[in-house]
Amino acid sequence: MSWRHTGLGVSGGPSLFSSLRIHGDPAGPGRPAPTGLDPRAPFAADLGGGASCLLPLAVWADAAGTLPHATAPEPAGKAAAAPAAAPVSLDDRSSRLAVVMLAWNVLQHFDPSLATGGVARAVAWRNALAVALGEAAESTGAESLVDVLRRMVAATNDGQATVVAAGDRRTFGLPLHWDWIEGRLVVTQVGAGAAGLHPGDAVTRIEGREVRAELSAAEAEAAAATPQWRRWRALASLALGERGEPVRLDVEPLAAAAGAAGAAGARRVDRVDRAGGARGAGGAGAGSATKGSATQAVTLVHDVAPGQPATGEPHAEAVREARPGVLVVDLGRLSDSDLQAALPRLATATGIVFDLRGAVRSTDVLLAHLLAAPADPRREMVPLWPRPDREAVRYQATEAQIAPAAPRLQGRLAFLAGARDVGAAESFLATVAELHLGAIVGSPTGGASGSVDSAPLPAGITLIWTATRPAAGAPGTPVQPTVAASPTRRGIAAGRDEVLEQALALVAPPAAGGR
Repeated sequence: MSWRHTGLGVSGGPSLFSSLRIHGDPAGPGRPAPTGLDPRAPFAADLGGGASCLLPLAVWADAAGTLPHATAPEPAGKAAAAPAAAPVSLDDRSSRLAVVMLAWNVLQHFDPSLATGGVARAVAWRNALAVALGEAAESTGAESLVDVLRRMVAATNDGQATVVAAGDRRTFGLPLHWDWIEGRLVVTQVGAGAAGLHPGDAVTRIEGREVRAELSAAEAEAAAATPQWRRWRALASLALGERGEPVRLDVEPLAAAAGAAGAAGARRVDRVDRAGGARGAGGAGAGSATKGSATQAVTLVHDVAPGQPATGEPHAEAVREARPGVLVVDLGRLSDSDLQAALPRLATATGIVFDLRGAVRSTDVLLAHLLAAPADPRREMVPLWPRPDREAVRYQATEAQIAPAAPRLQGRLAFLAGARDVGAAESFLATVAELHLGAIVGSPTGGASGSVDSAPLPAGITLIWTATRPAAGAPGTPVQPTVAASPTRRGIAAGRDEVLEQALALVAPPAAGGR
C-alpha cells in the first residue's frame, strides 16, 4: 500500500488534486503497489547536521491492514484512548518553529515551480528555511509569524502563493486606488472618504516613513515571478490595515510638483545668465514657485471592507458606447448573464475594447464567441508526486476545451492588459495572443496563472500556492502587449484613461476615404 498524490489533496471539496491510498493487486501477493513503490526500497535523505533518514514510501498490507498486524491485546474492559492533541499556541517558540517547518515542507514536496527552478532556486529555498526558523525563534505571536511565513514563501517566486491567517485584522482598505507611475506612488482614483486627495497626487510618506522603504518591505513579503506583479501585490498590501485605523499620508499635489519643476528650470536659467553677467528673467519667480512645492498631510481611515470597491465606478454600465459603433466592456463587472444580454449589441459593433485590468468575472463564455475553432484557454499540467523532494515527478494534462458559439464577435477587437492580470484573466489573454484575436494594449501581465491548491496549517493559518504548471512555456511567463501603453501622472490628474484611449484609436472605424 502506498500514497498516490495528484497535487496535494488535503483541502477538501471538489478539486483537481487528490491524495489517495492505493492498494496492490490482490491477485499478486508480494508485488509492489501500482505506484511502482516497493517497501524493500526506502527513500534515503540527508537531513543536514550529520543526520539522515530511511523512509518507506510503501508498506506491505493485506485485507486486514498493514503488516505485521498488531499483536498486543487491549486491556480487558478498557477502550483504546485516542492520543491527546498537542496544544498549539503561536506564543510558544516550539509551535512557531513547527509551523514554519510544516509550511516549508508542503512547498518543498508539492510546488511545481520549485521543481523547475534548478540548483539556484533549490539553494535559495533551503536558505529561506534557515532564515525563517531564525526569525520565528526570535519573534512572538501570530502576526509576526505570518510575516515570517510570507517572507519565506516569497522565495518560491510563485505569483499566487500566499499565507492567509484566520483572524487577520489587516484586511480593510483605504478609500483610494494607487499605482507606481513615473517612479512615484500616484493616487489614481479616490473614494468618498478621501477628502483632500486628488487623482494625480503623489504619496511621498506613509506614517512618516519614506514610500520607497515601505514598498521595499512589502515587496519582500510578496511572492511573484515578475517585478510588475511583485510591485502590484506590495502596493495592495500597503493599502491594508485594521478597521477604523487611521493612516497619515504625506502627498505632493501635481500642481506643486509642476511648480517645483518650473522653479528648478528657472534657477538653471538664472545660473546660466549669471555666468554671462546678466540676471535671468526667471530668477525672480523661483522663490514663490518653491514655496508651492511643499507636501501636505492627509489622514485617511481604513474603512473599505474586503471585497468592496474602494471607489465609485467611473461608468454606470459594464457595456457602454464610447464612440458611435464602438463599445467598451468592463469584464470586471460583467457576469455571464450580462454578457448574454449584451451579445446582440456586441455582434453589431464595429469595434470592441475589452477591459481586463483587475478582477475578471467571466472569460470562458466570452471566449466561445471569439473562437473560430475549439481552444483550451487553461492548458495546464497536473503533477503526480511519487517521491519526496519532487523526485521523479510526472505530469498529466487537463482538458477544458471551449467550443465556438454564435454569434461570433468579429469587429475590430482590443484587450486592455496590465500587471494585475493574473489567473483566469492571464490565461484568457494568452489565448488571445496565441490565436491573434485582437490587439493587446497596455503593459505585461503579472505572470501568475494556473490552478491553486491549499493546505491547512495549525492555528488557523492556510498556505496557498500554484499547484500546476503550464502546458507550454515556463511558469511565471507574462503575456506581452502588442501595443505598449501606460498612464501618466498628468493624464490621471486630467481624468484621462490613456491606455483606453490608445485602444479606442485602434478599433475605431477608418475615417471616410481611408482604408
